[in-house]
Amino acid sequence: MRTATLADLRNRFPQVLAWLEQGEEVEIIRRGKPVACLVGPKTKAGPAIPKIDFAAQNKQIWGNRVFSLKEVEQMRAFELEGEEGLSRHQFSLRAELLQPPTPCFQAVE
Repeated sequence: MRTATLADLRNRFPQVLAWLEQGEEVEIIRRGKPVACLVGPKTKAGPAIPKIDFAAQNKQIWGNRVFSLKEVEQMRAFELEGEEGLSRHQFSLRAELLQPPTPCFQAVE
């Protein structure tokens, strides 16, 4: 607990106010005897902000999926497309993506 005289309140109020804002109590003294005690306002705890569980969201979206190296490169190429344009490597990957898929079997005539 801090102490302050009446003269301190008149002449150094910003300092006393800073003590109160820091949560300290200030005892006011007049002629060597305490006459009052200043206490800052009690702060109410607001509603708790829920923390986002990114790991759970990631698992909900992707499950236990593990991406192949080719898939990761394709995602990176797609992300960088609008930033710097496509590099040659990214352009070749993009061209591969645009190719129609090869059929696994052919129809017999």
